[in-house]
Amino acid sequence: MDCEDNVDASGQFDSSEFLKGIREIRDTTSSPGLARAAVLLPLLNLDGEWHILFQQRALDIEMQPGDVCFPGGHTEDGETQEETVLREVSEELCVSPSQIELLRKMPEMQGPGGLIVTPFVGVLHDYEGSFDPKEVDHVFTVPLSWFEANPPECHEARYELVLPEDFPYELIRGGKDYPFRKLPHSMYFYRHPEAVIWGFTAKLIKRFMGLLVEMDMHHVL
Repeated sequence: MDCEDNVDASGQFDSSEFLKGIREIRDTTSSPGLARAAVLLPLLNLDGEWHILFQQRALDIEMQPGDVCFPGGHTEDGETQEETVLREVSEELCVSPSQIELLRKMPEMQGPGGLIVTPFVGVLHDYEGSFDPKEVDHVFTVPLSWFEANPPECHEARYELVLPEDFPYELIRGGKDYPFRKLPHSMYFYRHPEAVIWGFTAKLIKRFMGLLVEMDMHHVL
């Protein structure tokens, strides 16, 4: 928008039109360009006790081979997050979407590589242990009561800014001594006998268990 377009008959700049124009500018720089994904924290009721289902990724895949994770994946063009999680869980666990009952969408989280991930909590009905061996090595479950009794280890890390050799330090007051912030990052680990559960997966479990405490739902564990 050119400022000269907001000059009134007296030749004065019309600030009200200028501010109105700012309010009406469409935002074309935000979320559409960000990579997004959705995952499911799957609950199973086994003999009257609630468990979380985990999958260990296949050892020969490119991304995070052998890591313990939840089913999910990248959002395709035109998909909602709900559609993404139903499709991905169906493909990875070889189940019908009708077997997946989505209970709750949780707040977005930052995943590996800056991915914006929408987590869901849901129930898998009539699940018989199936999975796609091209993506999953095996699956296992852990009772919710185990997580209540075994809070995660927390190890503090920091994100540091890595600048290129030709970075123009001369344009910044302080130059190479400028105090760039090192952002704190908490990393969680659950040492379960089946496997170590860590990273994004552990962080989501911690948030979910905190939600149960907040809602005073200890009686379901």
